[in-house]
Amino acid sequence: MLNKIITLKNKFNNGMISFFIANLLFSFSTMIGALSLAYILNVNDYANFTLQTQYLLYGIIIFEFGLSTSFIKHFSEDNLKTLNSQNSFEFLIYSLLIILIIINCILNLFEVNYSIGELNLNYFFIACIVNLIYIFNRSYLLVSGQTIKLLYRTIIIFIIRVVILALLLFNIIMPIYLFVGFFIIPFIYEVFEKIIYFFKDKIEFKRIEMLSYFQFSFSVFFSNAIYNMSTRIIFFGLGYYNLKDVIAALGFTFSFIGVVTIFNATIKSYFLGYLDFNDKEKIIKYIKKVEGSFVYFFLSFIVFTIMLIGIVQFFKPQSFDLTFISLLIMTMLYAFGTMYLGLFTVLSKTFSLLKQEILINILRLFLIGIVTLFFVENYPIITYLLIVIIIVTIEYVFYKYIILSKILKK
Repeated sequence: MLNKIITLKNKFNNGMISFFIANLLFSFSTMIGALSLAYILNVNDYANFTLQTQYLLYGIIIFEFGLSTSFIKHFSEDNLKTLNSQNSFEFLIYSLLIILIIINCILNLFEVNYSIGELNLNYFFIACIVNLIYIFNRSYLLVSGQTIKLLYRTIIIFIIRVVILALLLFNIIMPIYLFVGFFIIPFIYEVFEKIIYFFKDKIEFKRIEMLSYFQFSFSVFFSNAIYNMSTRIIFFGLGYYNLKDVIAALGFTFSFIGVVTIFNATIKSYFLGYLDFNDKEKIIKYIKKVEGSFVYFFLSFIVFTIMLIGIVQFFKPQSFDLTFISLLIMTMLYAFGTMYLGLFTVLSKTFSLLKQEILINILRLFLIGIVTLFFVENYPIITYLLIVIIIVTIEYVFYKYIILSKILKK
């Protein structure tokens, strides 16, 4: 058993490059799709697709429940117990989503219809199921050293999405089927594989093992859910007041930060493994290096933003007005600001400051919720600016007055 775990860990380390490429390719396929659709769809259809995407991303975070992080963390400690706990929770999550689909079908029979951007909720729940299956399978392929297989599957997903875009461009399919083609069809293979797996392997619901597994995953889930709500609440507010023009423009700007996010997550994952709680000297050196890189980050922000403005000014969709440029600048400020400060706040994991991080995320969500509630209907652009300022400022305060003070007291 020990030799098997050591072998798996070696495969894990050797497969990080292909895992990163797979994640980058997946994010790139989403980015290409979002950018292309802005030129293919009208404002209303593009705004609806943006809303559907944002709700789906947040729905995945809610139903994923932090299980992927918990699985990766516990697998090397006891892979059999971890695998059984993971399968048990997956089965419960899929069952819950299927129940929600059945309930919605019953409501539809009584002409009670709920939708997200003109999309029936059943498609949303189905998309949650198939995307969760892909995410959980991806975690397993990572820890079991099968990242090349993951890369091949991601390439297939990328190809399917490109084909869907081509079919839409030539009017072979209607925009109403776009969500299904982008977020359900590419993952059908994963679904069949998971069904076969559940039939082949017996799931044992061991309460004590599941409780330990649940405690860690819930902490991760709670922190991530609050943080991601604060970054997406602007879309929910815009959708509530049906401000389709702003939704479309903001969704287009968000398309540019997917690759930045993947790059940021990869760097943070590396330093999370590199930094040791007991090595204060190394941590201080790390902080000084990050502080010294501020000028490079700032110049990168300026150059990248100017470059994007120049490109999209000539090639932006005709339906977007000049407010789009201001939204783009704000989005780049958010992306680079959180990326730079994230190199500091990653230390919260090193020093086990998860409770403090949750409290900070609650404060951030509260402030953003107040701003959105009172300003988004009449001042959507100003609202977004205030949200970006709040996110970046809270991130800085978390590092400066909580993480750094913890380091200096150590």
